[in-house]
Amino acid sequence: MEFRPSLISWNLTERCNLACGHCYLDASPMPARAELSENECYRTVDEIAQLCPGAMLVLSGGEPLLRPDFLSIVRRAADRGLVTVVGTNGTLLTAELARRMAGYGVMGAGVSLDSATPRLHDRIRGMPGAWQLAASGIAAAQQAGLQVQVQATVMQANRAEVP
Repeated sequence: MEFRPSLISWNLTERCNLACGHCYLDASPMPARAELSENECYRTVDEIAQLCPGAMLVLSGGEPLLRPDFLSIVRRAADRGLVTVVGTNGTLLTAELARRMAGYGVMGAGVSLDSATPRLHDRIRGMPGAWQLAASGIAAAQQAGLQVQVQATVMQANRAEVP
C-alpha cells in the first residue's frame, strides 16, 4: 500500500503583521522573494488534491490572511475536495472575512493565543492589542460556523499557565 498524507500544512507566506520572538520563519511584513504566485499556488493545490484526495490542507504562514489572493486559494482547495483549514494569529480575522472564508469552503481555523492574559500574549507576539484582536477573531470564526482550535506555543514565559 502506498503512503499518502492525510494532513498537509503549507506555509503560504512568510509575511506577518506580528513580531514573535519564537517565529521559526523569521516572518516579516514584506513578502519573501520565493513566495509562490497565485497560479503557482493553484497548481500546488491541484497536485495536492490529485496525490492526496480528501486530505486536510492547513493554510498557514507567516500570516496567510495577508495574501491578497488568500480567498481564491482557499476556494481552489475546497473546490478540489480538500478539507481546508487556516492557521492564523487571528488579528486580521474579522466577522466579514470569517463569513467569506466559511462561504468559500474553509472548515476551521487554528488561532494562536500564547497566554490567558492580554499583557503576556501581546509581549510574546510583539504587538499591543494582539490578544484582543485574536480573541475577536476567535469569536468571529465561531459566529461564522467555523470550527476553532486555539493554539499556543509553550515557552518559559507562559509555561506556568499550562495547567
